[in-house]
Amino acid sequence: VESLLEAQRSDRGLSLTETIAMVATLERLIVDEAPVLLQAAYTLNSLRPEEQLTEKNLHEVLTSYLVLFEMGGRAELDNREIHRVLKTKAALAGGNWPLLVEFEQDAVHNFGFAQRHVRNPFQTVFYSFQDAQMIIEDLTRGYGKWQNTECQQMKRELMDLDPVGMGRVPLGKFYSQPENAEYHFTETQDYLRQVGALEETKEAAYVRIAN
Repeated sequence: VESLLEAQRSDRGLSLTETIAMVATLERLIVDEAPVLLQAAYTLNSLRPEEQLTEKNLHEVLTSYLVLFEMGGRAELDNREIHRVLKTKAALAGGNWPLLVEFEQDAVHNFGFAQRHVRNPFQTVFYSFQDAQMIIEDLTRGYGKWQNTECQQMKRELMDLDPVGMGRVPLGKFYSQPENAEYHFTETQDYLRQVGALEETKEAAYVRIAN
């Protein structure tokens, strides 16, 4: 992966074969990382992998997993209090949290439908660690499509902040979202400049809206 990224940074570009290899490698890395994050999600909810989970506990574990997955290297894998506060704040803030919860719940429902012929419908359903692993495989496969939906929603939010339809948002308006806004943008000017999203003129600065 490092050699392929280096090729991209050096403006050589990536061939179709290299692109396919990079996607396959990243997918393998994500799959290999999944059990580690799932185990951490159990621990952060004061649960043990050998426990049989109720559906309520399963939802808590899976939303924790998705939070850890989204945070990547910034994730706290063993601090229960920080994780609890983080999830509470995310739920209260709104933003993409309802979409994340809906995405996770759909995966559980899909798993239940697939298992309908091997489970007794008259008994309370419990979920093993292996069941949770199967569900996160489904979550991981569908994450790209779900994130694209989130990106499109965020783009619509930015377009609403574009006063004249020029494809850019005044920097002050970008940062001054009301409390009830779906998204609160916190990226620094340095970061926006680094990724090429900041347009600076003598009169003002703007954030470009990506296509």
